[in-house]
Amino acid sequence: MKKILILLALIITGATLWFGLDYKNKSDISPNRIVDKANLYSFEVPSGWKIIKNEGSTEFGQLSNLSFETSDWKTREDNSGDICSRTYIDSGASFFIFAQKGTGIGVHSGEGGGTEVGVTEKKDVIVDEVEGLFHKYKNFCTVEGGSMDVHFVRDGKSYHIVMDYNPDKFTDAEEIFTHVVNSFKFKD
Repeated sequence: MKKILILLALIITGATLWFGLDYKNKSDISPNRIVDKANLYSFEVPSGWKIIKNEGSTEFGQLSNLSFETSDWKTREDNSGDICSRTYIDSGASFFIFAQKGTGIGVHSGEGGGTEVGVTEKKDVIVDEVEGLFHKYKNFCTVEGGSMDVHFVRDGKSYHIVMDYNPDKFTDAEEIFTHVVNSFKFKD
């Protein structure tokens, strides 16, 4: 009987850990500080996220292009749309941070319209003592999912921080986005 109780306790504990510690929706933000390849900035990546790209300068005005995502990041597309492929964010989240020469802050990534298309929230923010603009929006071709971004300009360089996610499935998105933006520091 004692062995059965111990076995039952282990099963219950294992099930609790398995179902209760869903890393995709719990903030495990730890100080994994990353520096971009161009050495323009650093920021903190949440624990368990993986760096996908870390590029420096190119001949087309790009100064830095860095992307990272959760291990379960998954999207799919169908080509049945009239104007664009419909995108579905099935799980996880993905970030990219882009810096370019010049002071023009472009429209939202992949939006297919002006800067206000699909915007559900807009506010002024400060990123490492620099004024910027925050947007929460839905890309024109995204059927399931959404995005948040921050645009700002410093010393003749434009910066764009974007997070794509599905708000119904990635419930910590705002907290994680805020943490990454607040951890962003210029290197000079």
